[in-house]
Amino acid sequence: MKTVLLHLIIILILSSSSLAQRNNSRGSKIVDYCQPFNSMKFDGKTVKTVAVLYAPAEGNARVDGDSDAYFYSKKCNNKDYFALADFSKAANLNLYRKAYAKLVNKNSPQLYLITFTGKLSLSYTSSFGHLGWLRAQFIIKNIDSVKPLYLKYRLPDHDADAPVLSTGNSLRMTNDNFMFALLAVRNESYKVNYLLTDNTQIRIDGKLLDNNELTQISNSEKQGEFRIRVSKITVDRNQWIIRGTITNKVEEKTVKRLNYDNKFLLQKDNSWKLISSTITEMPFYEN
Repeated sequence: MKTVLLHLIIILILSSSSLAQRNNSRGSKIVDYCQPFNSMKFDGKTVKTVAVLYAPAEGNARVDGDSDAYFYSKKCNNKDYFALADFSKAANLNLYRKAYAKLVNKNSPQLYLITFTGKLSLSYTSSFGHLGWLRAQFIIKNIDSVKPLYLKYRLPDHDADAPVLSTGNSLRMTNDNFMFALLAVRNESYKVNYLLTDNTQIRIDGKLLDNNELTQISNSEKQGEFRIRVSKITVDRNQWIIRGTITNKVEEKTVKRLNYDNKFLLQKDNSWKLISSTITEMPFYEN
């Protein structure tokens, strides 16, 4: 039922907006779809581009993310360049409803070549879409044109290498493993010794720890609902900095919060080494 409604909304949006919004963005320069994904400078920017919209088949949502409508291009056909299509800001949903409704094959996905203007959000990790499998999202503002492609056009390649997404997800998993091992009720820092070098610096509340002190850390609080969140990732060549918060919710009331700022070095074999970790405990607060 969810994807049936989603598909209908997409059709309404595409058909209605294509005429009503055409004149609003006609004067803007069209950017090659692949280009903005290659630089985080485009994060939060509004661009005009041309891309293929993959609109999923109607039916129950699937666990592999195929209930999402998303953009892609055959020129950069891998998950690093897939972007969730968010039409919630588009206007005039009721125009050309019948014309586009006739094109729907309820048992198969639909493809549309679309010229549009939208705000792009970028991430190094899986952050958007059903179950969070996409690294980008376009919030559509204007639609200039829509052309049905049916299924003769090249489909999105989910199996192609996607090095940005793969590296970002690897970093997030490595960071999660490190933080859990270090701050668990029973210290398990030995499990992440492979991340440490002789020059690794770990500071907790301003105190620089050596490796012997590292194994003595323990969480004196009961470990309840322990969550690690990523707020920002920045990259400088092969140095990746990941920042965020850790919360430990205990007995539905008290939450312990820590801020972390960790710097990792990406090795030639795509493994990681920890350069530094700064962890700061925040005051307890009632949820």
